[in-house]
Amino acid sequence: MTDKQVVLGAACWTLAIAFFVDQAIVQAATTLPYSLSGNLISDLGITVCGPFTNGGYHADVCSPLHGLMDGTFVVVGLLQVIGAITTRKAWPLPHAYPGLAFLAAGGVGLALAGLAPENVNLSLHGNAASLGIDAVNIGMIILGAALLRVNPWLGTITLFAGIIGIVGAIIFFHSLGGIPIGTAERIAVYPSLAMVVVLGMYLLWKTTRTAHDAEKAAPVR
Repeated sequence: MTDKQVVLGAACWTLAIAFFVDQAIVQAATTLPYSLSGNLISDLGITVCGPFTNGGYHADVCSPLHGLMDGTFVVVGLLQVIGAITTRKAWPLPHAYPGLAFLAAGGVGLALAGLAPENVNLSLHGNAASLGIDAVNIGMIILGAALLRVNPWLGTITLFAGIIGIVGAIIFFHSLGGIPIGTAERIAVYPSLAMVVVLGMYLLWKTTRTAHDAEKAAPVR
């Protein structure tokens, strides 16, 4: 029998691909030039058209589908939390528990960032986004280390994604290396969030395959 709880969590993580799909849709709808290297992801969630300034960062933003972007932050964050809670049976324990906790914390941060667009509550948005970025990357490093014991290739990829994300976060938050701010943020965010989707797909495949093998091996009555 398939573990329905694990399947639910794995499906939630797989659906987190909406972060990338919706972002592309919202970006395509912007009515002012938007640059992947020069603009922040959060600019797509700004609720009004016009100039936005945060310290030394200045952008002219007009995102008609800002509601979709902010809603995506909230939904994907919640999917991340649900997945972290419901897939715990599928992980090599106890080594993975802290990683799942960090992933859940990262999901909370992402959801809060969506509820507080940067032009509405910059302080809350910034702190929530920082939590979302740092926590998910730390979580991936812990999960990757735990996976190395049972699935070396997947553990290596997961660990690598977390490490790249941490390096990206350091560059992004401290403006290092002359890397454009949008590029630095995406290095910090994309690898680990993409890995959430990959892990969801892997757990779906593994859980359904295990259930199928168990049914084949069961004695006929």
